[in-house]
Amino acid sequence: AGEGIEFRDNVPHDNTSYGIYTSYEVASFDNIVYGNGTGIYAYSTEALVQGNTAYRNGIGFVGSVGGFIMGNRAFGNSVGISLQ
Repeated sequence: AGEGIEFRDNVPHDNTSYGIYTSYEVASFDNIVYGNGTGIYAYSTEALVQGNTAYRNGIGFVGSVGGFIMGNRAFGNSVGISLQ
């Protein structure tokens, strides 16, 4: 993820809003998110979300303003992946 921040191997759950919110040079790898309003939100063309699992969220993954969302698993969410 270059010089940015990485969220790796976390298990955020049961949050009313976001499990993980990534923007700009923030990357999210190999996390398991469940029971959140939105599992992982990626905002910006530089945000990267890869190798994560999202289940039992309102929305599993959200990509906004060109975030990269690839190689993830989404199941049991109201919406699996939303591009905005």
